[in-house]
Amino acid sequence: MKRKALVALLGCLAAAGAGLAAWMLLKPAAPRFARVQFAIVSGEALRYDASLFHWRSGDKKVRVGQAIATGRGVAFSQRAELRAAPRHSGEAVIFFPYSVMPFPKGSIRVEIVLRKKGKETTLRAFAVRQKASDYFSAVVRLARGDTISVRATGRGFLIAGQAVIADVTEPGRRQYVFIVAPDTFRGDRVEKRGAAALRFPNLEEFARDAVVFENAVAPSSWTLPSFASIFSGLYEFRHQVTPLSPLAADKPHLLAGLTPRFPTIQFNDGVWLSAKMGLARNHDGFFTSSRVRDVYADRRLFANARNFIETNPFPSLFMFLHTYKLHSPFEPGAEFLAALGPGPRQPRMGTYANQAQFNSRVPAAERRAMEELYDAEVLQFDHFFGGFIRFLKRAGIYERSMIVLISDHGEEFAEHGGWFHGHSLYREIYHVPFFIKFPDKLYAGRRCPEFVSMCDVLPTVLDQLRIPRPPDIDGISLLPLIRGSRLRPRAVLASATASLFNSDLPQRFSIFSGPYHLIFNFPLPPQARAYYQKYGQPPERPEIELFDTRSDPGEQREISGQNQRVIASLRPEIVRILKQIRRRPKAGDPKGTLLDDEQDALRTLGYL
Repeated sequence: MKRKALVALLGCLAAAGAGLAAWMLLKPAAPRFARVQFAIVSGEALRYDASLFHWRSGDKKVRVGQAIATGRGVAFSQRAELRAAPRHSGEAVIFFPYSVMPFPKGSIRVEIVLRKKGKETTLRAFAVRQKASDYFSAVVRLARGDTISVRATGRGFLIAGQAVIADVTEPGRRQYVFIVAPDTFRGDRVEKRGAAALRFPNLEEFARDAVVFENAVAPSSWTLPSFASIFSGLYEFRHQVTPLSPLAADKPHLLAGLTPRFPTIQFNDGVWLSAKMGLARNHDGFFTSSRVRDVYADRRLFANARNFIETNPFPSLFMFLHTYKLHSPFEPGAEFLAALGPGPRQPRMGTYANQAQFNSRVPAAERRAMEELYDAEVLQFDHFFGGFIRFLKRAGIYERSMIVLISDHGEEFAEHGGWFHGHSLYREIYHVPFFIKFPDKLYAGRRCPEFVSMCDVLPTVLDQLRIPRPPDIDGISLLPLIRGSRLRPRAVLASATASLFNSDLPQRFSIFSGPYHLIFNFPLPPQARAYYQKYGQPPERPEIELFDTRSDPGEQREISGQNQRVIASLRPEIVRILKQIRRRPKAGDPKGTLLDDEQDALRTLGYL
């Protein structure tokens, strides 16, 4: 009897094993994805200077047009070659960024060559007469032993980034994460408002598919420290990024957790997001526009993203998209300004940055024109963002994608006595859009009224992907909140202290706890008062301001006098932040370290 039972059991196990084997044969294999470093075949090796984010040849610094930290570079006087061995078989997509620079002058011929069993096929050939930075991508059939070479003939420098090699994958099997980050986007422009309010139809439609965080807080009042917080998960007095001090190698960069599973690509408009700020780490492609400002910068941004997706059918992709389109000077396309309705239209307007930031003599008509131009900018962004979303839907990508819409800070139109940004931390500056569209529209339509931080963006993305986040960061995952749980009590912070570009701006930090917003104001030094003498002084502020954001969302009624108990409860947090701020390095003057084109870009945006 026992023998029969044993035979029956062995038969069942054999049948199960056969069934599992058949299932494994029928189940499609997971798409393969790898990175391959180029080797130097000929040419004099360049070295990468991680402290300066440049390449070096002897004592000469080689400044390229994009970040290629993980790659190989050579200097050559006649001929150079870089070669990669993919070790991949089957149909694959190959991607890598490159930079070519003739030196001192002349022409360089570049060839990208696939070598199979001794036979060579030229995949691309072109001539370069001045610095060229771009990326190569192609779908090819590979076999073991094949190589990819980048060859250059002439005199100059050649740099090729680490190549991404992956199986070509159908749209329905791909996994995408997009973070779309227009600069200077006020959160009130996407709030639920009355029927007579200006409509942004594509953003409204996207919000219906997404989780909406109604009280998202920018970590700082200007671009560089805010984006450093988004990528590091740290508040600005902890990451200590300044125009003179990029994100240090010992500080976390949250894309590090994504790189084993995702090619990581960024398209941005540069300046504060340039490679020298240290934010380019852990990117396979980090592409900075050479045109800091053009009327249709948002159209260009989404066109770049569409082209990349169409030419790189990766099994997975992380893409970060940034534009200064909503940043002053305001100059929307004429058709979007006309769409606001009839009446006189001012076609563009400069900025009220720096000395004119507290100009109290701006006529009311000019203020209205400025807000009108800003709204037309938002309407234009809405149009091109909507076109990108429709592209993702047509391509069969949208449903499976995680799409995050955020911004770094807002903009003031004299609600609290100032213009532009960088100088204050009232709602028009700190409140930014924060939407997350999950794959298959999971959690669609949920709205979270709690205060959350832009430091929480990437921890939430990592948690959704089941990727551990670094310890000891300020950002947290918001998935428990999205799923209906209560977050542990915490204070959300914002500041304009540790990394100011202009040391004459008022310095302050904010604490958001429950419904209350507390602002701690540092005294304005005498030299700052002299700096603003021409146009008007910054408004006088007490050391501590307190607002109840439920009853006074515009923060026009300061209530610290009758709420000393609330202030006392936040006093330990104030002391903790002050201790950290006082340990920060001195900011210094960055203007002496900027190249001419960087100064031109900052002047265009109103910082100089």
